[in-house]
Amino acid sequence: MILFLSGFEFNDLFHPLRYWGYQFWSGIGSDIGELSIVVSIIVAALAVRRFLHSHFPCHSDGCRKLGFHHVAGTPYKTCWHHHPVLGSYERATVPLEHIHKAHAEANPSSSRA
Repeated sequence: MILFLSGFEFNDLFHPLRYWGYQFWSGIGSDIGELSIVVSIIVAALAVRRFLHSHFPCHSDGCRKLGFHHVAGTPYKTCWHHHPVLGSYERATVPLEHIHKAHAEANPSSSRA
């Protein structure tokens, strides 16, 4: 009662220079900044994931992977697993001859020396 009669306000409790303010900001209050950094990193990662999945989806029904590989003769992009040519090879083992042949068919005007 005496505190309220002397002009005390509840906001004064957490003011950095009065009453419990120093203890709060030196203790658990200092974790607010650290928590905001962690939360912002998580939100940014989720935003990047959503952007990639909305702009680069695999066009195969029900597939949730990213589709970066163009299917020849169509406007569609698929993931490695659903691509008609790349899916027949084990991942990262496409023969170099196949890559050169696909390049030559896509660019008939270029010639290899």
